[in-house]
Amino acid sequence: MDIELIEHLASKGVRRLSSDDLAVELDFARRERALTKNPEYKEYQTRRIAALLREQDRRRIMKEKPKPNAVTVEFIQDLKAKVDMRDIFNNVLGVLVKPNGTKREYYSCPAHPDKHPSGVIYVEEQQYHCFQCQAHGDVFDALMAFKGLTFMQAVDEVAAYLGAERPKASQGFER
Repeated sequence: MDIELIEHLASKGVRRLSSDDLAVELDFARRERALTKNPEYKEYQTRRIAALLREQDRRRIMKEKPKPNAVTVEFIQDLKAKVDMRDIFNNVLGVLVKPNGTKREYYSCPAHPDKHPSGVIYVEEQQYHCFQCQAHGDVFDALMAFKGLTFMQAVDEVAAYLGAERPKASQGFER
């Protein structure tokens, strides 16, 4: 299963990520793993961290030069806190989420044909899960899975949706 994740990350352009983007994604995955109570999501983040560490090692061995970037984990966490996953599904992915006023709202997964909605969004946790294809995660994972984006492209997509501007490398970022 780890091989599948590595192939997935490679196919989504992990090698095109700048070194800073890779570090931010790695830091984000570590925080997600520490904060989640969902064992499947924790396992996913563990495998994602291992794959990202392998890519960092590959870069160190190949002596690749880092590319500047100013995105921080705080910027990503801020985006994640501001966005509603249902809005991303409805407006960005074009997937109708059927509101029902409960803590769970259902959708038909865009990854495969559905006669009945097989996916659920956990409103309070801002997590999704498809019971048919086992796709799950947060808003960034949804964009990566259903639109084929890299992690940083998903961050850019959410930032654009919210009208937030990604920090530029030349202007830096104060902590």
